[in-house]
Amino acid sequence: MTHGEHAVYSGMLPAWVANEAMRADLTLALRPLASAARAVLHPEGAAGLDAGRRTVQLSGGAVLEADVLSIGVGSAVRGMELPGVRDHAAHVKTLAARLERFPAPAGPGVVVGGGMAGVELALCLRAVCTDVTLVSETEDVPDGGSAALLRTVRRALLERGVRLQPGRAVEVTARDLALSDGRRLPAGLVLWAAGPAPHPLLAPSGLALGAQGGVRVDAELRSTSHPDVFASGDCADLPRPVPKSGVYSVREGPALADNVLARLRGARLHPYRAQRRALGLLNCGDGTAILSWGRLAGRGRWMRVLKERLDRGFLDRIRRAAQRTEP
Repeated sequence: MTHGEHAVYSGMLPAWVANEAMRADLTLALRPLASAARAVLHPEGAAGLDAGRRTVQLSGGAVLEADVLSIGVGSAVRGMELPGVRDHAAHVKTLAARLERFPAPAGPGVVVGGGMAGVELALCLRAVCTDVTLVSETEDVPDGGSAALLRTVRRALLERGVRLQPGRAVEVTARDLALSDGRRLPAGLVLWAAGPAPHPLLAPSGLALGAQGGVRVDAELRSTSHPDVFASGDCADLPRPVPKSGVYSVREGPALADNVLARLRGARLHPYRAQRRALGLLNCGDGTAILSWGRLAGRGRWMRVLKERLDRGFLDRIRRAAQRTEP
């Protein structure tokens, strides 16, 4: 179940912003995938979730019932309730879902968000915009990065001509972005990447939620309050917290599938064991990328080649899987 018949792969969104990729390069058709998995696609999406009854209400009003329910709705975006954000700020995934090429701004570009996504978008926006500012609530970006990664990112921002503006965004208008201290930054385009927030379907669902607002799950990715409900990815709060990152979400997939089938069959569940660290690759929009692994970080052209191969290889594997249908 999803909204629409196509999914945009977020790992290549910065490349699309830098005009290094077209929409078709980072878009997946969901109906062939559903067919290959012998699943029914409901592109209208979900409007409600009742964990106690194990039901999902579709946007069109229909209600689906389940023996076992698996939730993978991802996350919302933090700060969307602030004045002007929905009307005047752009969410890159939404833009990429309907435009073949990224629309380069006529005026200054501002990216809000000091995480990995915000840094990468700001660096790639610089490829099509001469005036780019990254607004972050902390001076060290990306937030939570190792000392080596902070140094490497700071150097890349400086060399690429991206200004780092510490501050908290509180309002977006058609002409500028307001900070909490009263300053206003002129903006022809505001890209909003302020970090994940709990998905709005979760709070009224009746599920026990964790500290980050996701579904509280055990080691088997099963809800701690409803044994026939599973959750994974950004919408799940694991016993040992992991970053809200696609790297972890993808690796949860096989464990989730095995445990959902095991629950249906009355078989034993097996724990998901998250990796201790994950490879990070940030596109800099100039033919280079930043690689991070634990406390190590560096920047170079071969890292950009590696990121391109990993991203396109991941999408190619999914597309090939969609072609393998049962006779």
